Amino acid sequence: MTPAVLVLVALSLMLFHRLDVLPVEKIRMAVTDVMVPLMKTVSEPFVAMTESFNGVVTLRQLRAENMRLKEENSKSGTKTPCGFRLKTRRFATF
Repeated sequence: MTPAVLVLVALSLMLFHRLDVLPVEKIRMAVTDVMVPLMKTVSEPFVAMTESFNGVVTLRQLRAENMRLKEENSKSGTKTPCGFRLKTRRFATF
């Protein structure tokens, strides 16, 4: 369906929504019942694409944070994380 057809369908649905006549209401409900699954099917690839793009952004942020933390560790002169040193120190006292 072209965008013009979808706009016309949307406008007609809005017009039918304003009319409070029973036959028009039945037609409006039938068209809505057909259009909702159709629109959901059409939008699924775009939703998947958006979610995968968000995953790439999150992965990029994680890599940037990892690089920042590695640089921070190298500047502080420690080879092992602080939590690891604390655990080994605690076990060494027993």
